Amino acid sequence: MPKSVFSSKVDIKDEKKLKQTLEKDGFVLEPVDHAFWQAKKDRVFITFYRSGKVVIRGKNIDGYADKYLGELKTNQEIHGLEKVHNLREWIGTDESGKGDFFGPLVVAALYVDKKLEHKLWQLGVQDSKKITDSRIVETAKQIRRNFTHSVVTILPMKYNQIYEKYRNLNKLLAYAHAQAIKNLMEKTSCRVIIADKFGDEKLIYDALGETKDLTLIQRNKAEANLAVAGASILAREKFVTSLDSLTDKYGLTFPPGASSNVITAGRRFIQKYGQNELKNVAKLHFKTTKRLVE
Repeated sequence: MPKSVFSSKVDIKDEKKLKQTLEKDGFVLEPVDHAFWQAKKDRVFITFYRSGKVVIRGKNIDGYADKYLGELKTNQEIHGLEKVHNLREWIGTDESGKGDFFGPLVVAALYVDKKLEHKLWQLGVQDSKKITDSRIVETAKQIRRNFTHSVVTILPMKYNQIYEKYRNLNKLLAYAHAQAIKNLMEKTSCRVIIADKFGDEKLIYDALGETKDLTLIQRNKAEANLAVAGASILAREKFVTSLDSLTDKYGLTFPPGASSNVITAGRRFIQKYGQNELKNVAKLHFKTTKRLVE
């Protein structure tokens, strides 16, 4: 879905430059409280606050940040993302299953350029947490068919083995993201990566080993980027189908998350298959495990 709000920190010294550019492009500027001005054109509002924060509101505003803020001195995190948008191509990564007791950890990486980004928008791509599982399945099918991608699935048994090695969830996540990135870098020449921030970026660089000739941008809520949102859909679809496969294999329901219904399902599973089999369906380092075996 197109963004309706975008905000970024800009050097106040650039206020006049941005004002002149907007006026030249037909924006009408008006004074507003706590701001230098607010510019309006075609139901798009751009407000430059005295703190240096610039907020863009309206429909179909994705291109406005690129056009008007891309060359300005923004803070490092936001500027990195805008700088990527000014390039021709980038890779977005995201994971699913991180907070789910049952099922695998899945990380997907998706290659996008400016034309492909528009195709994602046409598909109605957005963060997988905001759309239904049925729509995720259909959208993921379209993405797999039309986009270069990589999906890494770490099934519970393998997940538990890797966690025993690292004893740290962020290191495990970095390992999985690095695998997806490496796979996709073998298919494309792209060396710019956007990932959701889950820890120090050094973790992913370390996990990549010698494959470090890239630009890695980690930011909070990175799924606002369409490539990351598309990757989140691929990852979620694989996670959901993996839970369905566990249901087919064991004849039991494996709910997502780690809530009370997960406890009920876990106890039912242990009663039928034994505690030792739990390693094949669940992430054992979760506190949920202790509750099941008490």
